[in-house]
Order: sequence, then C-alpha cells, then structure tokens
Amino acid sequence: MNRFVLRRPAVAAALLALVATSCGGGGGGGGGGSSTPPPSGNGASVFVVTTDFDTGSYSLFPIGHPEQIARSLGDVHSDAVARTHGGIVYVVNRLGGDNIQAIDPAQGWTTVWQCSVGNGTNPHDILVVAPNKAYVTLYERAQLAIVDPSAGPSCAGFLRGSIDLAPLADADGIPEMDQMALIGDRLYVSLERLDRRNFFQPTDASVLAVIDTTSDTLVDVDPSTAAIDGIRLAGTNPFTESQGLTVDAASGDIFTSSVGSFGTIGDGGIERIDTRTNRSAGFLVTENDLGANITDFVLIDAHQAYALLLDLNSINRLVRFDPTTRTITATLLTSSEFLVDIALEPSRRELYVTDRTLKQPGIRIFSTSDDREVTASPVDTGLPPFDIVFVGEDAPVPAPPVVVASGFFVGTTTEGQPISLQTGSIDMVYAVCGGHTVRANAGGSVASNGTFAVTVDGVSIAGQFDAQGGVSGTLAGNGCSADFTATFRPGAADSDGDGVPDLVDPDPTPAVCGNGVHESGEACDGSADGCGSGEQCTAACTCVAVTPMCGDGVVGAGEECDGSDDPCGTDRHCVQCHCALPTDPTPSPSPTPAPVACTTDTVTIDLDTPAPIGAATLLLDYPQDAVAIPGSGDAMSVKERITVLTSASLFANGAPNDQDDRVRFTLIAVDGIPAGPLFAVRFDCLGSPPAARAFTCTLSDAVAADGVTPVPAAACTLHVRSE
Repeated sequence: MNRFVLRRPAVAAALLALVATSCGGGGGGGGGGSSTPPPSGNGASVFVVTTDFDTGSYSLFPIGHPEQIARSLGDVHSDAVARTHGGIVYVVNRLGGDNIQAIDPAQGWTTVWQCSVGNGTNPHDILVVAPNKAYVTLYERAQLAIVDPSAGPSCAGFLRGSIDLAPLADADGIPEMDQMALIGDRLYVSLERLDRRNFFQPTDASVLAVIDTTSDTLVDVDPSTAAIDGIRLAGTNPFTESQGLTVDAASGDIFTSSVGSFGTIGDGGIERIDTRTNRSAGFLVTENDLGANITDFVLIDAHQAYALLLDLNSINRLVRFDPTTRTITATLLTSSEFLVDIALEPSRRELYVTDRTLKQPGIRIFSTSDDREVTASPVDTGLPPFDIVFVGEDAPVPAPPVVVASGFFVGTTTEGQPISLQTGSIDMVYAVCGGHTVRANAGGSVASNGTFAVTVDGVSIAGQFDAQGGVSGTLAGNGCSADFTATFRPGAADSDGDGVPDLVDPDPTPAVCGNGVHESGEACDGSADGCGSGEQCTAACTCVAVTPMCGDGVVGAGEECDGSDDPCGTDRHCVQCHCALPTDPTPSPSPTPAPVACTTDTVTIDLDTPAPIGAATLLLDYPQDAVAIPGSGDAMSVKERITVLTSASLFANGAPNDQDDRVRFTLIAVDGIPAGPLFAVRFDCLGSPPAARAFTCTLSDAVAADGVTPVPAAACTLHVRSE
C-alpha cells in the first residue's frame, strides 16, 4: 500500500481521509485487543497484518476456524507486510518503520527481535535463505541488504552486507527493488525502475535482477552486451501485494503482474519468466483481456486463476479467469473500496481476501471448488486487514532448472551401439538400434527439470539431462528396445554439417561443392536439381534466381523455342530461339545477361508450427567471412536489414540483435504467431555467394499463445537468395 503513498500522494490523501472517517465503525472495530487467546504455535494459523494507516497491529486464527480469531495481539508499523519462514513470522515494517520484526508462535506470538535496516530505506520484502542469512529489498536505495536473522534482540551484526543493484537502475539511480523469489541458488528481484522526477511513472523497462547467492554477485543474463543485464520484462511497473514473486514449483517459472501506469488500461498484465533461459515468455493474460489493472493474482491451473482488478473508476473486483482462453469466468466480489491482498491457503484450497470496506472490513474466504463464499460475513480483524500469511505451511523452494548445454551429447546404448543428441532443444537424434539407423530432426524441447520425450523414425526416445553434463534414457519402438547414456562433448566436430558429430558419423566427410553430386548441406551441385523453378545452381552450390535467356533450355517470354526443334513443327528449325525456315535470315541473337554476381544475400525465415506460438527464441547463424550486416547489436542499421513478414503483432518487431555471427530474435506475440514467413534478413556479400548450408536457423523454448503450454514441434526453415 505504501507504493500508493510514496508515488501517488493525491490517491493516498483521499484514501487516508476515508479511513479516518471509518475509525471505530462497523465490523472492523477499533484497535482494541480481544479476549480470545491466540492459537498455540503447533498448528497452522492465519496471520493478518491490520492497519488504519495511523497505527498497525496483527491478528490471527487457526486455519479453518475464523471464529477463534485473536485480535490486535501486538503492534506493527502502520505500513507493513508479513512473510513467514521456518515457522517464524517476519514483519517488514516499511517506509517510516524501516525495520524487520520477528514474531515467534512458540513464544506466544510475541516479538522476539526487531532490527533496523536504516532510516528511510523503506524495506519491501525479506527472503530467508539460511538461519543466519536473508535478503531485504530496500525501495529507497540501490543496495539490496543482506541481514542475519540469528542476530537476536541485540541486533549486533544484523546488517552483514549488501549487493549493489545500481547497474540495473534507471537514470535517477534508484531501481525501486520490490519482490523476490529463490530458485536453487539464484535469487530473483523485481526492479520497477520508475522515474522519480516524473511522479514515479514507468521508464523504458522493468527488469528482474538475478543474483548468485553463493557469491552474492549479480548474474549478467546477456553477456553479449557490455552492460550487466537483468531479465527485461514485457510489462513495466511490476506491482503486487502477493507473497513475493509467484513461482511455479513444477517448472521453476516466475509469474509477476505489471500494471504500467495506473491511469492506463492496456499497458500491463501477468507475465511468465522462463528461469532456464532468463527471458520473459510474454504475457499470460493482459489488462485488455481483463479490462483493468491487475493488482494481485493467484494461479490454480491452466483454466482457473483469480485476480484483484482496479479499473479507472477505482472500482475493485475479485474475479476468476481462465488463463488459457484469457477470459473472466466469474466475478466473486465488487467493491468501491480497496481490496489489497488475495492468498491461497494450500491445505483447504480456499481463497482469502482482505476486504477494507469502510463499514464492515475483514477477511473474506471463498472456496476455489465452486467460488462459494465460506464466510457469512467478513471476519472482524480489529483494525482493517491489509496482508495475510499462512504460518506453518511454508512452500517448498523449487529446485533449480537444469541448464542443458548447447552442442553434442555422445554415448552408447545397451546394445553397444552409438547414439548422439544435438541440443539446445532436441534438434537431431542419431542412433543405431534394433539393427537399423535412427536418424532425423527431432524438433523436441527440454523441460525445466531436464526431461524430454520425442519420436524419431517411429522410435520413442525419452530421457533426463542432469546438471553435470550427462543424459540417460530409453529407446523403444520400430524394433528397437534399449537404454542409453551419453555425456556432453564440448567442441565435438560435425565436418559435414549434418547434425551428427564426427565421433559417431559413419560418413563425416564434408560435402564437396563442384563434384557434380548433390550432397547433404548443398542446395545443388552442377545442375538445378534441388533448386526451385526459375533458379539455377551457382558455382558455390547455392540456388539463385535467374532471368530466362536463350540457350537455357526453357521457352521463356519472347522465345518460340529453346534448344529443341519440337515447338517448330516438321518444316522449321529452332534458330536463336525462333522457329525459322532454312531460307529465313538468322535473327539477331538475344542479349546475354550479365553473369551471376553476389551483391546481397537475402535469407527468408519461415515458421513451421502445428499451432500458433506465443513466444520463442530464434537464432539465425550466418557465415561471417562471407556475409555481413552493417553495425551490430540492436543498432538501427541492423533493424533496417530486417523485414517482418508475419501478420502477427510481434513485440519490438522480434527485437533483432546482431551478434556478428548470428542474429537473435525474441519472439513474443500476445495473439500468437501462425505458421508461415517470419522475417527476411538482407546481408551484404563479401565475395562469391556462400553455400546455403552456411546459414542455419534454430527455434527454441516455443510456447503456445497461453504463454505456458510448450509447442515442441515448432521449428524454423530458411531459404537463401543471392543477388
């Protein structure tokens, strides 16, 4: 709530005035204590931070028994949120409190220590990673605090260090760090990056900082640039009162809600961040889909989720929506006053809502099985409720995603036969099994936990990559039944470029251009075999478009014949591509076009997908010794060489980034990208036309338009045209 106070004084003043008129009225009561004793520290409890923005307190009750609520058990700051870890409640006393307060259920829900993080720092979140180590975001600073929760009441040594996030800040130098999530040994921190000199409006981008907790250093997610980069979000101003960043424990993906500007609908939504690639996968649902700013959310499954909405008329709604169809399916609650927090209680699968209605504030509980309200009236919490945590139900920390090296994994099957897999995704599988060779493009993808399953040449291949550079699995079907193991072989050569490393390739000899044999990796060799209509084979074994001319054996415009008397009948002969009697004068020869020369190479990239995709990463590798693009990175000279061919509305036109031997595209389209042409990329030739095989494209991490469902069959193809 203090983010309204800090960034929007007019809104805050009106809200505070309304709160002042409500003190002592309705079900919220005053701040007086309750005669009901607090629940013991042995069971799961609901801990509620309450406030009238003048004073703050906390109330609690056993899960499933709101009638046993104990109100106003102790003081907290008037602007506070709570987190829980290891059975301890950590209250983050925000702007003006500027401290962390530990409350122990085993000691009667009393405060056991309260330690400052520095005057005016405005802490927003705490995440405990060890008994003596936690991180605290400081909204008014550029340094992430590292604290010692075991310091005790003396607070000696509580502040043990900090991590400078200034390299990720906007121009005012303060990144506005907010919520956090821990996945393995990586800490993710949301940075709103607002312009303090312009009423805290969003700047060009908000990001997630990534921190290695073993060394307490920033992780550069894009080493190709000179700066230290965080994960650039699709939306700006990530804003939510939920318990830190939302993490999907199964995939390791992070979800966050971005509101952009509160005065605009259509500049934000809930987006997914892939922690395997450290890239945003785009919006799961947008503000336009739900018709309002999204201030908090709870995800249940692919077809059930809940959100708190705030529209431009300051109307608050609690809605259920379908993340797949991106539509509202029910409205559970509507209020002209502020709904702050929603939280899912995991054991009973009930949705808790802090309702700050002036006349009767309190906690409202809904069943997620039928959206029925469980509470007959709001649960009186003393002061109006602001934040909820469930104590004794700590969520497990998701395992870190398995990062699969890009290259060749080579090994053997239990039949003693060779096998190789080419990754990023499962791009190519080669194996000998059941007496025959399995060899084809697999077009598969690897899940965040390292598992994959593909079918190649009628053989089902399933396996598991590990973090140590190994993979194991099974092959079954089409007469094949075997297990396999393989290890990553960095630098393994593939001389002929067929996707099978020389280590296991029975014929690793590269194609020889000019030997008249159309080999793997060549578009053609010595004839137009392999080329399209109207194309010819160059000396570099590439196909180029040609102008029809006399002598090419094709009857073109202005010709009656070409190389054969057949079109001329029995009494005439083909002379200079015209049918003539023996006594006719010889016609003037047709002008001979200039020989084929390479000035530019245009590469057209097509998307091959069974269903539209919402996001993916596309890499176009090119021979830097044969072609070039002026400039590098995301320079305008690079963007001018890219033509978008798809009808989809691509975010930032695919965000092309030239890395001097490849062009990287980040594909994000809210409404999906259909199969068909994607881009045309125009290169300058540095000499003779390069071979078509010198260009390759790779599509990875493709998901459907829902932003969640993988599309493993999505792939890219390319065509090269030299001019």
